Amino acid sequence: MRIGILGSGDVGRSLTLGFLGRGDEVMIGTRDPAKLQRWHEETAPSARIGRFEETARFGEAIALATLWSGTESALDLAGRDNLRGKVIIDVTNPLVFPGEGPPELALGHSDSGGEQVQRWLMEAHVVKAFNTVGNGLFVKPDLAGGPPTMFYCGNDEEAKRFVRGVITDFGWEPFDVGGIEGARLLEPLCILWVVYAMHVRSRRHAFKVLSG
Repeated sequence: MRIGILGSGDVGRSLTLGFLGRGDEVMIGTRDPAKLQRWHEETAPSARIGRFEETARFGEAIALATLWSGTESALDLAGRDNLRGKVIIDVTNPLVFPGEGPPELALGHSDSGGEQVQRWLMEAHVVKAFNTVGNGLFVKPDLAGGPPTMFYCGNDEEAKRFVRGVITDFGWEPFDVGGIEGARLLEPLCILWVVYAMHVRSRRHAFKVLSG
């Protein structure tokens, strides 16, 4: 499958490697393709590099991996018509950084970044996922407690089935929390993950749901 990654930071690069490992064709979109050349040559030579619009046209499904402050701009550059009808895996978190201490949510309680992305892309199928853990654990997380839980949510069942398959292929246990409004619950989990990471000075942790 052709996957377009909008965002070329650590999150976008980790997703690129994960989808390449799944056997997908991948294009990673960036504002400045030149800055990816060395990484491309040394780490992901089979990936393609493009600008946002080219990447949005290329992908049959899209992963949105931008900083929140640049998300709407990235979608404008991608061309929202190029995203119509496609699955959008929303990996963003609506974070603001006050200075010292952990980040804070720019949206919460009665709204979420996931819902905002869906409003920006009314004719696409947004599924929030991969936002509750650091990018170093996105693919095949080898943790002592076994496969951790990856929460996801969205309004379109077919889109969620696709994302559930990606989650499973990446080595996680999928957990469906319902419609896109579930992002109001998932995005604060990012803050909890970060606070714990700061406390223990490690990024080797993830959430897991147990039932019996």
